[in-house]
Amino acid sequence: MKEFWNDRFSSDNYIYGVDPNVVLKDFIDRNKPGVILFPGEGEGRNIVYAAQKGWSAKAIDQSDKGKDKALKLALKNNVNIDYSVDDILTFDYKSESFDAIALVFFHLPEILRKKIHKHLISLLKPNGKIFIVGFTKEQLKYSSGGPKDVNMLYSEELLYEDFRGLEVIKCVTEEMELDEGPGHQGVGSVIEFEAVKN
Repeated sequence: MKEFWNDRFSSDNYIYGVDPNVVLKDFIDRNKPGVILFPGEGEGRNIVYAAQKGWSAKAIDQSDKGKDKALKLALKNNVNIDYSVDDILTFDYKSESFDAIALVFFHLPEILRKKIHKHLISLLKPNGKIFIVGFTKEQLKYSSGGPKDVNMLYSEELLYEDFRGLEVIKCVTEEMELDEGPGHQGVGSVIEFEAVKN
C-alpha cells in the first residue's frame, strides 16, 4: 500500500484538493480545539485546516509523498503540523492522548480495519471523540471515488459494531455531491459517524 499511495501522490497536483472535507470542517468548527489525530491523512488538506483552527494536529500515514505535500500545504498556510510516516499499530502514541481522532475516507481491509479501530479507541482520552466520513457499500454504484472492494467500504452496522462501547452521537448515510480534487468528483454514498468515549 505504501507504494500505491506514493505513486498516487507523486504529482504536484493535490489528488483530493487542498480544501478540507466539508463534513470534517463542520466537526472541527463545532468542537473545542484540542489534540487531534488524522490517520491516513495523505496530502494534508484536513490536518492543515484543523491547525488553522487552533488544534494541535498530528497525522500518521504510510506515504512519504503524502507527507511532503502536507508539509508544503502547511507552510503555505503558515501552520505547524506533526506528520509521521509509520504504522499506526506500532507507533509510540500513548494511550488516552487524543481529544479527537478523525478518519476521512480512510478505507482498510476488514481484518486491519477492526484492529486499527480498536487501537484508536485506546488512544482516545475520556470524553474524546472519534469522527469518520467515508464511502458506504453503496458507493460501488457510483464513479466518484473510493475502493472497488465492498469489504473496504463502510455501513452503519459495521461502525456501530467496531465502536461498540462508545456513545454514538451521529451515524447518518446520505448521497452527497463531492468536489474534492480529481479524486472525488460527483455524487457519492457517504457515511458520517461520530462517537464519544465515556
